[in-house]
Amino acid sequence: MRELSLLKGRDLNPQQTETYTRYLSEFQTPIVKTIGFGMAAGAGTNGGLNPVKPISGNFALGLRGDNNAGNALTDEGFGFSNRGDVSLHAQGRLRLVKPISADETITARATIGGQIRRHETFNEADYDVIDLQAGVSARPTGKGRLSFDIDGRRVNVSGEKYLEQIGPRITYGENISDNTRVVVSLSAYSQNYSVLPNASLEDERDGIKTRFQLGMQTKLSDNRKLTVSAGHDTKTAEIVAFAYSGPHASVSYEHSFESKTYLKTQLRVRQLNFRGNLDSSGEARKDTRVSFRQSIGLPLSKIAPSANLENVDLEFGFNHNERLSNFNSNDFGNSGVDVKLKFSF
Repeated sequence: MRELSLLKGRDLNPQQTETYTRYLSEFQTPIVKTIGFGMAAGAGTNGGLNPVKPISGNFALGLRGDNNAGNALTDEGFGFSNRGDVSLHAQGRLRLVKPISADETITARATIGGQIRRHETFNEADYDVIDLQAGVSARPTGKGRLSFDIDGRRVNVSGEKYLEQIGPRITYGENISDNTRVVVSLSAYSQNYSVLPNASLEDERDGIKTRFQLGMQTKLSDNRKLTVSAGHDTKTAEIVAFAYSGPHASVSYEHSFESKTYLKTQLRVRQLNFRGNLDSSGEARKDTRVSFRQSIGLPLSKIAPSANLENVDLEFGFNHNERLSNFNSNDFGNSGVDVKLKFSF
């Protein structure tokens, strides 16, 4: 409120005025006075430069077309045939945050999320994912924030259980400037796989997966945001052909315009160095996995100003996934486009 009072009566441009008015409205009502941060699975940090709402969430519903729909299912690699299809994709997330100390330096939080995909004809590649997280965070020094969470995940493929995993994650984040935040995390998950009709050895993947990740998000300007992360994964398995280790890195750049239209570019690269191969002869398998997405979004309120469509965006995206292996039979590529309706609160 002190900072906002300094701006009162100043000559602001329309975008600054909108931001000033929104912050003034938000801070005049009681909200959780903590700095939020986290480590996203593929993108590094989820921000943390703004106060966290007690309840927040998002939902997206989209129609997607791929020229290699089965192999777009997962980067862990099913051997589905190279086949195109059209699918319906939905995902959502709800997050609750509540202070549990008198000075609000310690908070508890819980998140439930999930996604589903249904193909027009290729139901072997249909999936459902449910994610659950619960944990606490605190400011031990008054500067950074330390968090401890338990993460759980359940994945069904074509209606059958494929993966269950659960494990702890510890995260520390700190604002190193007014516009930049750094986050480091370490996680370990116990993974339990099940056999699928078209993949009889999947239960041999059972083991422990660990991940170390360092991420940074910086606000380049009022309308440009850059997120980068890098880390290392290690996976044990019952047979060496499914055990691996290797680095990963990602970058995300978002540019928003005064019209609230936005452009977002995301790139992720993983190197998986397996400890063997299924025929137990020759060199071990090595994979390079690349995923890329370019999207453009615009608020529906600009298309239909008379309708009550605040916080609803229409997004168009191009996706590409590539797996390059030292065994050519494991190579695949998938390209596709999608259109999504996205709602956040």
